[in-house]
Amino acid sequence: MANLLPVSDLVVSQPMTLEAFLEFDDGTDAFYELEDGELRLMPTESEINVLIASFLFASFLQAGVLFACLRMKTEVVVSGRRATVRIPDLMVLSKEVIGYSLLRDLNSTD
Repeated sequence: MANLLPVSDLVVSQPMTLEAFLEFDDGTDAFYELEDGELRLMPTESEINVLIASFLFASFLQAGVLFACLRMKTEVVVSGRRATVRIPDLMVLSKEVIGYSLLRDLNSTD
């Protein structure tokens, strides 16, 4: 069941778990990160930040990085003392991470 309370109305008596974060839904389009068990509302992205991320994405493609290796706005769980989830603007994944079978399919000339 989705949690429809605004974050400002939530009473946090203990750190949020990763499982609770992954199920959290306040009914809006807002993005949240989980930092050391604390839910944090992410601010609206600035135009310059969007332009930088887009430029880097295009630059990596022009440099020969496979499209499948690039990810934008993907949740990443960071190991540590308490649950932490980040949403970086852009990630470049290694071939090992995305899997050789996907690369084989993308590079197939059949």
